[in-house]
Formats: sequence, C-alpha cells, structure tokens
Amino acid sequence: MSKKRKLVSGIIFGVILIGLLVGIVLTHSHEEEPIREVMKDAVLHEHIKVSFFGLLDVNPGLISAYAVTAVFLVFALIVRIFFVPRFTMIPGKFQLLLEKAVGIFDDLANANSPHRNKFLGVYIFTAGAYIFIGTIFELFGIQVPTTSG
Repeated sequence: MSKKRKLVSGIIFGVILIGLLVGIVLTHSHEEEPIREVMKDAVLHEHIKVSFFGLLDVNPGLISAYAVTAVFLVFALIVRIFFVPRFTMIPGKFQLLLEKAVGIFDDLANANSPHRNKFLGVYIFTAGAYIFIGTIFELFGIQVPTTSG
C-alpha cells in the first residue's frame, strides 16, 4: 500500500474515531442507573407488555421470536420450492453456498462429538442462525415498533 493510501486510511480512521467520541460525549446520560438495571430493562421488558392479536398481553420478545421463526420458515419454503429442484451435480453459486454451510456445521459436529453427531450439526446451525437473525432483527430496530404497541 502506498504512503498516500495509508495517510488517507489514517485520516478516515481518525475522523470516525473522533465522531464516535463526540457521539459518546453528547449522548452521555447524567442519570446514574446501574448497568444491571439498564440491561435488564433493555432485554427483559418486564414492565412493557404488548397485546398479541387482542388475545393476551405478552412480552415483546415473544413477538420477536415469532417474527424470526417466520423469516426462517418463509426462507426455507422459498428455497425448497424454487431452488432445490434446480440443483445439479455441478453446483451453482447458491447451491455451493448452501453446501458449504452444511459442510461447515457437519464438520463442526464431527469434530466436537464424533460418536453422536447426527443431530448436533443441525442443532448448532439452527441455534446459530436463529441467534444471528434475532440479533439482526434487534439491530435494525424492529423490536422498537413491537414494544411501542
């Protein structure tokens, strides 16, 4: 990498760092609430309940879980209907991606439990994907509309 590129990269990094520091200073709350309470309120929502189709009041985390499950089911249905029938012996890009993901989790299960690994690979993949999609769900702020009713 040339010196000019390194200088530009350093300047960009510095600007981002200064922006983050300014954001931290400007958003600092003067309320002294223990971090345990802040995290508990952010995750558990014990005092916030949402009406679930008018039937009962539930924790917003349940709605998040149902939404993540719905995303998985729709994705699996689309893949099964539109992509799996077109799989060939010479894989395309999407087929290769799916086969690689299956191979990674199968190898992980074989390495960690060589005797009973039939279900472990599926379990690890499902848990990891569920946590990933749930985190993306929260990261993009989809939970905010569910908690506001």
